[in-house]
Amino acid sequence: MMLRDGGRTLALLSLLAACGDGSPATDDGGTTGGSAGTSGGATSTSASSTVADTSTGGSDDGTAASSSGGGSDDTGTPVGEGGCAGEGAPLTELERTIAELPADTWWTATDTPLRAACPADLDAYHCSSVVAAWSGGTWDPVHRQMLIFGGGHADSPDNTLYAFDLGTLAWSRLTERSSQDLMNADPLPDGQPASRHSYDGVQYLADVERLFVWGGSRWMDGYGTDVTWIFDHDGGWTNQMVTPQPGAGGYSHATAYDPDSGAVIAHLGNNLQRYDYASNTWEQLEDYGFPPYWPRYAVSGDKRATIDTSRGLFFAFGGGLYLVYDIAADAHVTDDWITQGGASFDNIDAVDGYDGQHIVTGGGEVITAASPGVDYDRAGDALVAFVGGAPWRLDLASKTWTLGSADGAPPEVTNSGGTFGRWRYIPRVNAFLLVNSVDEDVVFYKHTAECGP
Repeated sequence: MMLRDGGRTLALLSLLAACGDGSPATDDGGTTGGSAGTSGGATSTSASSTVADTSTGGSDDGTAASSSGGGSDDTGTPVGEGGCAGEGAPLTELERTIAELPADTWWTATDTPLRAACPADLDAYHCSSVVAAWSGGTWDPVHRQMLIFGGGHADSPDNTLYAFDLGTLAWSRLTERSSQDLMNADPLPDGQPASRHSYDGVQYLADVERLFVWGGSRWMDGYGTDVTWIFDHDGGWTNQMVTPQPGAGGYSHATAYDPDSGAVIAHLGNNLQRYDYASNTWEQLEDYGFPPYWPRYAVSGDKRATIDTSRGLFFAFGGGLYLVYDIAADAHVTDDWITQGGASFDNIDAVDGYDGQHIVTGGGEVITAASPGVDYDRAGDALVAFVGGAPWRLDLASKTWTLGSADGAPPEVTNSGGTFGRWRYIPRVNAFLLVNSVDEDVVFYKHTAECGP
């Protein structure tokens, strides 16, 4: 099996053997990556994990590494057994394939559409809407899985939690969906969360090894829910019964997990909030209902958030929102992060009459996009965004946006619901993972070849 890149060929040693029988890889804690949760009588099912010959695009600046042994990338930086993150179980051959891709390269994992994991009795539209209907996702570094949870409103009753395993490139179901007779409620009578347009409300709390889900437009009435849900691979779903809930309506929110504090920072329409799992409390950080934050930050469009973990900055983009918040200082610092490159974004129409809130900055393609995919690349110290085609990269040292390679990239966001958190940076392989629809293969984008800090 060979990987072709610009006329050069990488031998992917033992690739088929690494696929094995499709069973999930085992992490360093002994948990199987595709194991079923206990909620709802979950049963693991996997799509084919066979990866055919795969073409990649983009350019690199050297010779790609061998896929055998410890390996090194095209700049000579070692890719150790535990990958670029330097921890966990040794890389599988499939993971090493991704970790050793050249810089600015797209790679397609063939035969990996999510549709193969949908229950057999779920109709085609309801399966498609698990991703297409304004649905988010997150990266679970503990079990090495991309987690997808969505559906909702009139689009899909499917409240299954889906997982894509990095070690095997296979999908599984961590829970089984509730009866379709259960609707217009959250929680459902069987104790599980309703399916919903999950927007950017899905995060993995790595410090406690739990999945966090908040808000969304629920099945089937479309009402916004503000229930705080936590999923444990061993214990299933738990309604946190937070009192009071943030009460922000549950629509078009943007959240990000802060590994330094273990909290989730959330832009919830007219306010900025913080959820702390240890105390099970929500705390309002800022009220966007009044100047000087209104109308600049009270943006209702679909958006996405991420945290620059090197600087402790919460970034939010999309639907006309551009926000930068210093977590430790409890201060908005957007004016310190005026960027160049890309299309110019001018918020004058949104803040007419409030001259102190007026900004002009670069990155307009990302700021104006509906629910862009954006995540922080700690190895490259950059924010990388997917809005269809070539990725936009914001180098944080120079505050400059540049466009990456479109060769091998999905040419467009497949669905009107956008991308949200289904575009994630994976430190283990120093690459971005994208789930664009249930009918497309999962794709990876390598921003930089070196592992970095």
